Amino acid sequence: MADIRWRAQPFLMNPLRSAGVVLLLVFSWWFGYYLMGQVGLLVAVVATVSPLAPYLFPSTYHLSPEGVEVRTLFSSGVRPWDRFVGYTVYPDGVLLAYPRHNLRQRILKGVFLFFGEEDPRPILAYIEERLSGKGFFAPGAPRPS
Repeated sequence: MADIRWRAQPFLMNPLRSAGVVLLLVFSWWFGYYLMGQVGLLVAVVATVSPLAPYLFPSTYHLSPEGVEVRTLFSSGVRPWDRFVGYTVYPDGVLLAYPRHNLRQRILKGVFLFFGEEDPRPILAYIEERLSGKGFFAPGAPRPS
């Protein structure tokens, strides 16, 4: 199967959620400035933008035989297919899950791939080919063709 590449920017996909994120960011920055002045503002901006960068800025996804590549504003990396133990499909994307290693074993960690404006069926078909029989589908999630 041929490689698949696409871009997605979750910030533009859900305006109501994005408005809430913007309000939270502005409040956090104001609070940092209120507590510590310009240094507090700088710390607040770094502490809030870094973890939210995959949501705020466009991400580029690439599925290939070698693995899954995700490029965001601050990071880039290829994860081989053998690192994933399964996947869960949601209406807006798919979570490729890592094995559970922590003590609680309740938080499912992995790589979330937003569909964006891309047709999800070829993406899901490619993932199903690589991780056959290990998928779960949330209610309302698209199915591979």
